[in-house]
Amino acid sequence: MSDYSLQDLERDFYLGSYQTCINKANLMPATPDSIYYLCLSYRSMKKQDNLERELEKSSSKYLDNDDDSHDWTFLKVLKQGAESNFDNKNLDQDDERSRLLMSAVYANRKELVKALQLVDHFDTLRSSHAKITTYIMMHRLDLAERQLAKMQKKDEQNPITELTSAVVLLANDNPTQAWRLALSLSERYRPTPLLNNLQTASALGLSDYDSAKQLCEGSLDMDNDNIEALINMVHILSKSRTPTQAALIERNLERLRDLSPDHEYLKELDSIPTEMAA
Repeated sequence: MSDYSLQDLERDFYLGSYQTCINKANLMPATPDSIYYLCLSYRSMKKQDNLERELEKSSSKYLDNDDDSHDWTFLKVLKQGAESNFDNKNLDQDDERSRLLMSAVYANRKELVKALQLVDHFDTLRSSHAKITTYIMMHRLDLAERQLAKMQKKDEQNPITELTSAVVLLANDNPTQAWRLALSLSERYRPTPLLNNLQTASALGLSDYDSAKQLCEGSLDMDNDNIEALINMVHILSKSRTPTQAALIERNLERLRDLSPDHEYLKELDSIPTEMAA
């Protein structure tokens, strides 16, 4: 009997402790939620081979032979990939896992209304987190704050609520409080690139570039392929226009192009010279 619960997996995943989430999920009975967080953690760590093996094993065991297979439909969504044309019209209304995955796909494509429609009727903390992330992308901080108030009423001390609070505070130009919340989560659980990146963004909002650089280096020590940390590092280095810093900026940009050549940040960066020349 495992000592771990779904709440442990959910907390570890949302705070960015992906390997810890994987370790715990592998010690727990296989349920739709434990396999869901296991697969998401493999994906977040870019362990594609592990993800594909788990999807193949779980699909043959649970999806193909389960009469109540809608609980495992999320496996189909994950197998399709982020660029899929998966038909979500037939998704069960109660299939939160699959709808969260598809909502994230639409959000990445900037189809934000569709992203919200998929999860709007859920009131769980994880769906509220997804809605708030989308509201911020829509520049609707009023709706984000309203949704956050619902989360806080439901479970103010849950780490997902606290994490989401920090994100909303940062988006609402309150980097000091955002930093404190992210730091508190790191101290109570463990530092992760995700929490470090949130503190980095807060430090940048306070123009504290020394702290931002230190936090950013901490993120890259934990995950040297972390996209957000690489972007933050480019921004930090750009504040000091020396030949040495210029070389470091280029090195980080090259790494970013290798890891994510189609990233929106690179597209915006590449458009600057064109716009300036126009």
